[in-house]
Amino acid sequence: STLSAIDRGWRSYVHAKKRKGLLIVGRRTNLEYHGGLLHNDSMVEAMGRKGTLARADAEDFFIFSRGAVNLSAMPNFAVGRAGYDNWLVDYGVKHLETIDATNSVLALHLTAADGNAAGHREGPDKRYNVELMRRAQSWPKFPTTLHVPMLTVVEPGGGGIRFTVRRHFKKENVTTKLPARELPPELATPAHLLPPLRVVDFAWERTKNRRR
Repeated sequence: STLSAIDRGWRSYVHAKKRKGLLIVGRRTNLEYHGGLLHNDSMVEAMGRKGTLARADAEDFFIFSRGAVNLSAMPNFAVGRAGYDNWLVDYGVKHLETIDATNSVLALHLTAADGNAAGHREGPDKRYNVELMRRAQSWPKFPTTLHVPMLTVVEPGGGGIRFTVRRHFKKENVTTKLPARELPPELATPAHLLPPLRVVDFAWERTKNRRR
């Protein structure tokens, strides 16, 4: 799976303090859905193919290595409202080994019509996180998954996953240089493939057995 592949690649370096702690982030796949339960992998994957990948500034899962960050020291965010996810990604890019796993993780979000924008609904706390960051002068410099300097790549045909490095982020002809990160040596070879791909969602992990 994505998690076990990352664990094999980084565990010894993190434990030896040769690398910083890890943060794995990614985006969800949105689908408005009014049907029944999904009972097997094929149904989940079929729904994933119908869905739409969320925006790069709307991150939806955050997996930390143990002890990588003191979460109690975070600003007192309203989780679920806009902005806290961008702060977490920015923190990871600046202070940790952060990996964008969007390409190799299917985080399927089945929702009613308003669910995909629920964090932006009107309410007294709609801009709470934004104002909190503004007052603390902690506005994120690297707020999206496209600012994350390492990412997973799925090989054509589903043979496996590999890792690569992203050096720059470009938007509207403005290029931002990302913090320099390098892959562990054994994962740095472009042709290096990790064992069979697993698709992961929030509910369960399911193994795909494929022939190379």
